[in-house]
Amino acid sequence: MQGKRSRVLDTRGRAVPGIYRRDGRFVAGYQAAGKWTMRTLRAETLTEAKRERDSLVAGLREGRTVAPESLDRARSLQRLPAGS
Repeated sequence: MQGKRSRVLDTRGRAVPGIYRRDGRFVAGYQAAGKWTMRTLRAETLTEAKRERDSLVAGLREGRTVAPESLDRARSLQRLPAGS
């Protein structure tokens, strides 16, 4: 089971929108296909986490990245036998 997430604070003590910490890792929260989605980031610093989340959200908005829900549907369609 995953640990509880907590808000990440900037140097002024304010919560950073869409960035959380869980089990010592940064996690990005964002809307994808109308659902709230959370993805663990590779970032090791808050600055890297902000950049990675911004890139992820921009990719979804511009169509460069596919929402996780869409990937699940595409994979399940590939598994169906021909003629079904």
